[in-house]
Amino acid sequence: APHPAEAPGPSADQDLLTVMTYNTYLLRVRVGIAIDTRPNLAIRASKTAEWFKTLRTEEVPDVLVLQEIYSKEGEDLVDGLCSEDFARNKYKICTMPKVLKGDE
Repeated sequence: APHPAEAPGPSADQDLLTVMTYNTYLLRVRVGIAIDTRPNLAIRASKTAEWFKTLRTEEVPDVLVLQEIYSKEGEDLVDGLCSEDFARNKYKICTMPKVLKGDE
C-alpha cells in the first residue's frame, strides 16, 4: 500500500464532500438564572463570524457543524453566517451561507 503522503488524490470523476466541525464555546447554561457562562461570548461570536467571512469560496466546507451555540451570541453567530431563511429549531438548513453570497 502506498504511504499516505503518496496516496493518489481523487480522480476527476469523483465528488468530494468537505466537513468542518467547530466548537464555538458559546455556551450559557440557565436554570432560571445563569449558572454557567463562558467568558467573552459576544467578542468570540463576532470574531468567529469575521473569520468565517474571510474564507475564499473554495475554502468553505460543504457541511459546517457548529457545537455549543447555546446562547443568544451563538444564535447570532449562526444567523449571521446563514441566509435569512435560517430558522432555529425548525430544522431548516442554511441553504446559502453569506460568505458565498457576498453579503455584508
